[in-house]
Amino acid sequence: MTTTGARGTPRSSGSVGSTAAQERISRHQAAGEILRARSLLVVACTLWMVVGLGLDLTVHSSIGSGSLTFVLIVRFATSAFHVAMITPLFRAPLPSPKLAAVLVVSVFPVSAFSLMLMATHMGGLTSPYVSAVFVVLMGQAIASPGPWHRGAFFASLTGFSYPIGLLIATRFDSGLAAQLADRQAVVTFIVYTSVLLAGVIVVVWGGHVMWSLRQSVFESRKLGRYRLLKRIGQGGMGEVWRAQDRALRRNVALKILSPEHGRKPSRVARFEREIQATAAITHPNVVRIHDWGVTDDGVWYYAMDLLEGMDLATTVKRCGPLPPALAIHLFVPTAQGLAEAHRHDIVHRDVKPGNMMVIAPDREPLRIELLDFGIARIGDDAELTIAGAVMGTPGFMAPEVLAGSPGSARSDIYSLAAALYFALTGKSPRDAKFVPVSELVPSLPGKLDDVLVRALDNEPTRRQVVRRAGRRARRGGPDVGRQLHDRSRSFAAPIAIPPSIPRKMPPGPTRRAAFAKPRNVSARGAF
Repeated sequence: MTTTGARGTPRSSGSVGSTAAQERISRHQAAGEILRARSLLVVACTLWMVVGLGLDLTVHSSIGSGSLTFVLIVRFATSAFHVAMITPLFRAPLPSPKLAAVLVVSVFPVSAFSLMLMATHMGGLTSPYVSAVFVVLMGQAIASPGPWHRGAFFASLTGFSYPIGLLIATRFDSGLAAQLADRQAVVTFIVYTSVLLAGVIVVVWGGHVMWSLRQSVFESRKLGRYRLLKRIGQGGMGEVWRAQDRALRRNVALKILSPEHGRKPSRVARFEREIQATAAITHPNVVRIHDWGVTDDGVWYYAMDLLEGMDLATTVKRCGPLPPALAIHLFVPTAQGLAEAHRHDIVHRDVKPGNMMVIAPDREPLRIELLDFGIARIGDDAELTIAGAVMGTPGFMAPEVLAGSPGSARSDIYSLAAALYFALTGKSPRDAKFVPVSELVPSLPGKLDDVLVRALDNEPTRRQVVRRAGRRARRGGPDVGRQLHDRSRSFAAPIAIPPSIPRKMPPGPTRRAAFAKPRNVSARGAF
């Protein structure tokens, strides 16, 4: 089962509030855990009753002592507890992620504790019920795999509740206390406890391995209807893969949230907000999402176009500053795409050269695609932003955002102008004392210089609206059409690399963006 969505049904800020978004995230998170665990729990609880009853009768007949009635009461009471824990996992709506985790994990230490209680009446320190604790430990590792530090806590709780409980029981049961004087019984108990310790270690290691396998997405793995071909980007929150859409038989870029972050509601909220914001915008210069979903094992992803190109930061570093005409040609449509986002009440909050992909379609001029709405703010939804956190990239952030104010459309304008400044000069306006771009680029049209000065004003209310600034820049620039044919070839050559023709990139400094290394093949929305 895979829950999916599509670009055809965008969710805007007007219809989806922050509370509803968090509730939806919680349901998806719980679903990922439930789909992995509930079938195992049903089998385990069935074995607890069917095989367990046979074990009780066999042990009682072989030992010939102890209270079978007490053992059966504990057996049935524990089974009732199992049913109480499992039933909510099959109900709609699903429980919250934290409650779902509690329901799944609590089954195993309670089962081990029940086995300890039964052992007090069936053999005591030398009871064969210790073998059943190993089965419980294995079930726990399969049902709830996790990193070693989390696994060590829960496995220890399950594994050691049995021997520790028996030792405590010796203080209240004279029969058990008498076993402490029996050297053979004590040695047997020590051996059992040592083997249990080894079992806990193995279970912790095995659970960590299973969890690690879920963290790494292998090339042979399938994600929903997508077959993963090659990883083309990796960042702190996940990966971007070249993937084949098996239904439509085409290659796409698949952005995958790592399962580790998929357990954190704040990270899932950011990922879902990125999907919402991008899907709400229909503009050729803004990333387009085709499909999104969450798999049975809780891996979030979305599919987008696979592009050939480099981000603007890498383009400028490797090829040098852009000619004014080419910069105008690239930035005016990008400004219009950003204005489209603002019309949907979406503030990007991280406009920078690293999030602007320069692509070179066959026999067409270069163009920019605006990427990564991962920290976008939709409408007045501020609940998903960490209090006191500064969201964005400092070198291209507006002064008021650096001071702690929330991002706005006018702060996006500043960031876009800072990216244009970088494209024309190869420098960030914050690298040193601000120098007007006309002093660094003498051939710059005066009106474009005026646009940049206004857009980079420290006072937000004095910044021009994006569309008005773009029109002034285009009117003030030289003949874009004439210069594009002659000047853009030097920029298109290292960018437009057909997938079937291997070609080395020109030497140059490596990208220092926060998330991904530059690659010849990139993706819309890369980290």
